[in-house]
Amino acid sequence: MEVRDYDAGDLLVRQGDQGSFLLVLIDGEASACVRQADGKVTPLAELRAGSVIGEMSLVTNEPRTADIICRTPVRAARLSVDDFDALALQYPELRALLTEVVAERLGQSPYDSLSGKGVNGYRIVRSVGRGGMGIVYEAVRLVDGERVALKMMNHGLLYQPKAVQRFQREADTLSSLSHRAIARLYGRFTAYKTQFLVLEFCQGTTLNIISSHGPMDEGTVRQIVGQLADVLQYVHDRGVIHQDMKPSNVMLSDSGQVKLLDFGIAIVDRTASHSRGSNETTTRTFFPLERLGTPRYMAPEQFGSEDLDRRTDWYGLANIAYELLAGRPAVEASDLFAIIKERQEFVVPPASQIGLGVSQEMHDFLVNALKPRREDRSVDLGQLAKWAKPAVVAH
Repeated sequence: MEVRDYDAGDLLVRQGDQGSFLLVLIDGEASACVRQADGKVTPLAELRAGSVIGEMSLVTNEPRTADIICRTPVRAARLSVDDFDALALQYPELRALLTEVVAERLGQSPYDSLSGKGVNGYRIVRSVGRGGMGIVYEAVRLVDGERVALKMMNHGLLYQPKAVQRFQREADTLSSLSHRAIARLYGRFTAYKTQFLVLEFCQGTTLNIISSHGPMDEGTVRQIVGQLADVLQYVHDRGVIHQDMKPSNVMLSDSGQVKLLDFGIAIVDRTASHSRGSNETTTRTFFPLERLGTPRYMAPEQFGSEDLDRRTDWYGLANIAYELLAGRPAVEASDLFAIIKERQEFVVPPASQIGLGVSQEMHDFLVNALKPRREDRSVDLGQLAKWAKPAVVAH
């Protein structure tokens, strides 16, 4: 790398230029900002010694996404794209490392270096969510102005074949489902050296935010649980196990409509009977040893090696209901082993001690669905679905 000195006010990187080098700051400070199409300048980040500059262009082969301006005199080490490519051929982990840097930068705030950019007929507006698999952007379809959600696979996963397959599997799963409580898949495409899903834009509040405001009344919770039971029955009848039922994966619109989000780790059974009410275990066709999910919300069997079935989602549904009713999660530990122990030992409190108090019918549902052994669980989603109504909640 060639060491160069720059003066305060110098432009280290110009938005729109083709990336031909990478910089690593040795001394000094710089600012990153994005020029929007309307001329507005949006600050992105403050960069200091150790910061990497220009990684996005090297990873994606796309033009520079931001201006980088020296706030003070700067000393930086410069690596040309040709030298980087030669090094990456000899040391493939170098390119993988750079994708991690890109992944860490994007989606950390509503406006990042992709805000305002055009991609495959869409204009990215802002980041609206960031998870383990990817970043979700609000975008506008240029041909008609319709708002959509673009889910971009995390660049840090590009060198993990199973993660790429999971992302593709989510698209395949969504393309086979059509239900008012599931965001529609409009399409998929490749850009910025990664993959995008084009989804229905869902606006509302996730249940984890709602539950953080304290216990909810049972009437409202029944309406939400009923809607979730209806969509779970629909996906289960089609051989799909969501496997990641948790409050942050459920959105409630202002009109009270539930949306079940994130089918990124859903399991698809291509062979099992789809008859209503069957408890047949799902064959884990894609990744038989894979264990994914959020530990605090995982059913006990998800920590083991046994195959999963729809009873795992029953457990997740009851977890959500309990948290909404109680105003706190059923399991509050943060250490993995403490979570497993607390999960195995959890006993549903008496009906009068859950939040504002619950009916015997609701209490029976919680007790039957939250059994540690899935063989002991008993849930009739069809009966629960009768509770379904729009649920309007004061946030």
